[in-house]
Amino acid sequence: MVYTMDGPALARVTVVDIHNNPKLDEIVRPPSEVIDCNTKYSGITMDMIQKATETLTSIQSRLFEFINSETILIGHSLESDLKTLRIIHSNVVDTAVLFMGGRPQKPSLANLASDLLMRFIQQDEPGQVGHSSLEDSIVCMDLVLLKIGFKKRAI
Repeated sequence: MVYTMDGPALARVTVVDIHNNPKLDEIVRPPSEVIDCNTKYSGITMDMIQKATETLTSIQSRLFEFINSETILIGHSLESDLKTLRIIHSNVVDTAVLFMGGRPQKPSLANLASDLLMRFIQQDEPGQVGHSSLEDSIVCMDLVLLKIGFKKRAI
């Protein structure tokens, strides 16, 4: 998400399949003027926004080509993502909730990745601007597969 004159807005949509293959990874042009790209957390820059050709409506259409009411959506703190996508979906597995384990607040995705998958994500690295939604999507999928005891096989 980025911040616009009209409040928070969708700026990127990333979807991976069960094998972590990207199915959709697009920058979305917000409907109003962007005042803060929130780059540290969004990974989005003003240059990326200016080059974007997708809109909320076009990205919803693309999503609905392979997501329907039966599709299980997996992510971290999905409520804000679904809100900015302007969609309601009832088949959701939210890693922030799945791994709360009696904690008073939701665990961060970075903490879950390091504690459970021994991966360090969302690190400031040379050449990387902010978080990578692709990396975050892959970690969410791997966390859920770990939780259900699913072992991936090499293809």
